[in-house]
Formats: sequence, structure tokens, C-alpha cells
Amino acid sequence: MAPDKKRLKDIQELIKTFEMERIVYVILTCISAISLLGIGLYLAIAKDNFQAFLTLLVPTGTLTMCIFRVLKMWDDAVAYLKGGESNV
Repeated sequence: MAPDKKRLKDIQELIKTFEMERIVYVILTCISAISLLGIGLYLAIAKDNFQAFLTLLVPTGTLTMCIFRVLKMWDDAVAYLKGGESNV
């Protein structure tokens, strides 16, 4: 088997191996972000505490941005290894 085809097969095998794990992490990340926003909105509306809401917005946004950047880097790395171009 040619080295490029073997590398592609190895990548596909790794993607299949960690597919369930990636799905679980994305679901948990979404639940965490939604929970942070929900708690913040509850504090802002029901408890009339807008400072707490603003305090929760910063980690929620940072968490979301970091997760999506990591997922983009993973996607770009796999695309590059497959021989395609990254979407930078």
C-alpha cells in the first residue's frame, strides 16, 4: 500500500475511533454553554442581578470561542492530512 493511502486509511480509522467521543464532547459543551447562559438570564431577569449575568457572559463566550477554534483546527488538520486545503 502506498504511504499516502496508508496515511489516509490511518486517519479515517482514527476519526472512526474517536467519533462517539467527539460527539459526546460537543453535546456536553453545548449543554454547558446553554446552562451558563440560562443561569445568567435567570439571575438577570428573575433576581434582577444584571452584574451576575454580565459576569457569566465572559466565560460563556470564551468557552464557546475556544471550543469552536479547537474544532476548526482539528478539521483543518484532518483536511490537510487528507491532501485537501485548510479553510483558514
